[in-house]
Amino acid sequence: MINHMIYIDDTDARATDSYLEWLSNTYNHKVLFEIDDVEEEIEVPFSVHNDLFMEYSKASWDYFLNEELPEEVELYSPVVTRQNRLLLNDPNYQAGAFQTTKKKLFRAQDYIKEYLQEFSDSDIKIILDKRAYQDYVPYKIALTKVDSVQGEKFKSHLVNLQNDINAWFQLTDPKAVMDQKDQLFGMKSITEFHKMRQEYHEQFTITEDGREKMDYSFNAAYNELHDQTSVTFGNTSGSISILNFFVVD
Repeated sequence: MINHMIYIDDTDARATDSYLEWLSNTYNHKVLFEIDDVEEEIEVPFSVHNDLFMEYSKASWDYFLNEELPEEVELYSPVVTRQNRLLLNDPNYQAGAFQTTKKKLFRAQDYIKEYLQEFSDSDIKIILDKRAYQDYVPYKIALTKVDSVQGEKFKSHLVNLQNDINAWFQLTDPKAVMDQKDQLFGMKSITEFHKMRQEYHEQFTITEDGREKMDYSFNAAYNELHDQTSVTFGNTSGSISILNFFVVD
């Protein structure tokens, strides 16, 4: 969950009741609680994220789990660039910043203990549609184009790579994960692919009517494997090997 902490200079004339109400409506979310066995929907200053992976571009935060929210912060006006230079004519910008919002990542149980139970002795729980990790269907690569590849050597290379990656998905020891990642996606593996691709083309290229006719089935099967080990987060995409993730609950 991400808590939205609003820092505001309440001596500023712009910090009116209507503005504070607008801020509250903007950053507050309705969350379902269980309080002493009674369900109740309450408007709170945090958003609940119950995802296996949290995408930072869509659920960004300023302070991580182990970082404390400060009591106060410096208020800065946004930097003027070519894209937002019209701000220079904005009276609010000219008057200077008077509020900002900072976001901190919390585990739900930590937030309840640190903040909510400071004001109540009730048994408080956030009701989530939780799904146990073991209930997720394991992701597996399934090559459909490998049967078109000629030569047992080349076909076996792709099948073995598929099986090794699927086995890698099941590893839980961090050191084993990183060691195997280097073997599967490192420079040695890439170099081996280029070498085998060149060898495949040399072995299975034929000449018809004076023209070379190349067999691209090895490329097609490898590209299928590559597509199934690629991920896209926001505007960033690449091999699944680029992911570094952590378990927060």
